[in-house]
Amino acid sequence: MSGPTALATDGLSLVATAGFSVPAALLVAGVVAAVVRDRRLAARERETPDGAHGRPEPLSPPRAPGAPPRPPR
Repeated sequence: MSGPTALATDGLSLVATAGFSVPAALLVAGVVAAVVRDRRLAARERETPDGAHGRPEPLSPPRAPGAPPRPPR
């Protein structure tokens, strides 16, 4: 009675593995997305001048020839 043997897997262990791995992967993906979003927002804040709130700075009219230089902002 030495017929072919087959390795049987327990279906419950597969369900338990998926039940742990899928939520864990979703949690890790959510944390990574939050960190990336936070870094992008921080970089955007650093590149905009203080008080501008994302609006472009208005253009100054051109200076007349011979006019004194403008004071720095």
